[in-house]
Amino acid sequence: MLFRSEIEVTESHAADSAAEIFGQLKSIRTLGVEVAIDDFGTGYSSFARLANMPINRLKIDSGFISALHDTTQKKIIIAIINLAKTLDLEVTAEGVENAEQQQALIAAGCHRAQGWLYSKALPLADVLKLQPYL
Repeated sequence: MLFRSEIEVTESHAADSAAEIFGQLKSIRTLGVEVAIDDFGTGYSSFARLANMPINRLKIDSGFISALHDTTQKKIIIAIINLAKTLDLEVTAEGVENAEQQQALIAAGCHRAQGWLYSKALPLADVLKLQPYL
């Protein structure tokens, strides 16, 4: 079974400790571990800092997803997706709970998501029983 490792750093921690963790994240990436900025859109990251961070993925905070019905929130989500694509980053939407959210995200160009629509949180023993898909 092939496992891919990814660590998540919250946006607020990455913004507060950018100089301190930049080298550490770069070293982690050389080991083949991917790095994601979690809760993106809730902190105070600058675009200049974001462009130079050694990361693979932005994760859109579930707060934006739960407010997807709001036109302004939807525009913010689309902007985050486009920003990620421009920076050659993958993007994942967190907290997807229904098919309506899923379809709106697909239409906006986000093709990775996590949330209760796909699975509730599982104990490790149950995760290990899942069949991998490739």
